Amino acid sequence: MARPLMLVVAGPPGSGKTTYFPVNAFGVDSFNIDDRCAQIQGSYRAISRDVRKAVAQECEQFVRQHIEQHRSFAVENVRVGEPGIGGAQLELPREW
Repeated sequence: MARPLMLVVAGPPGSGKTTYFPVNAFGVDSFNIDDRCAQIQGSYRAISRDVRKAVAQECEQFVRQHIEQHRSFAVENVRVGEPGIGGAQLELPREW
C-alpha cells in the first residue's frame, strides 16, 4: 500500500499559491480555505471573521479525518499559526 501524502501550499496573500499550485490539481482530496469561504459567503471580497473561523474549523476537521483514515490530501493556507492547518495542533501517526 502506498504511503499517503500530505501536501500543504502556504504563503502570503497574493504570492501565487492558487495560480501556480492549485490544490485541486494534485489528484487527491483537497481543501482551499479561501474557496470554501467564498462558496459560503458568495464572494472572495470582505469575508467575515465568523465565516473564516467556521471554515478554519472545517479545514482542521478535513485534515484530521484524512490523517486518521490514512488518506492523501492537499490544503492551501495563507496564515501559518492561525486557525486552519497552520494553527492545528495535530500529531501525525508514527507510520506517516
